[in-house]
Amino acid sequence: MNLTEFAQSHNIEMQVISKHIKAHADEYKGKIKENGKSKELSDEAVMILEKYYPTPKPIQVINGVPEEEHRKKLEELENAQKDLITAKDMIISLKDQLTDYQLKLKDAENEQLRIEEKGKIKDTLIEKLEKSAEEQKNKSAEQELKLSDLQTENEKLKAELETEKNKSWLAKLLRK
Repeated sequence: MNLTEFAQSHNIEMQVISKHIKAHADEYKGKIKENGKSKELSDEAVMILEKYYPTPKPIQVINGVPEEEHRKKLEELENAQKDLITAKDMIISLKDQLTDYQLKLKDAENEQLRIEEKGKIKDTLIEKLEKSAEEQKNKSAEQELKLSDLQTENEKLKAELETEKNKSWLAKLLRK
């Protein structure tokens, strides 16, 4: 292998390798042969250069994408799937909470209706009681009037009775 081929196969410029060989001339002594303008590298020289400039690893391509990019994309996809699962779980949880709140709301509405119904019943009962109390007052007033009239009549009758008692038996007979 010549120096140019090594440089091309390792994606390194010729000048970089030439400077390296000049800087480490002791290591390469007798291992590089010059054929005109090109320099032939022995197997030992190639091994020494490989230590300093290893062969670049070939890029593996999966579905037209380099392996590292493919791995990154897979990792991103896995993260996106995890996020999606988390989001789905959150949606399910929120739906459950919504259902619970809807049930609580229905219960509260039913309770409010019961309270309103009780309020209406209470108002009706109060009206009936007030009406009944008014009727009782009126009856009581009527009865007091009747009682008063009866007492007055009783007084008159007592007075008449007293008058009749005081009459003699002859006056009673003649009805005077």
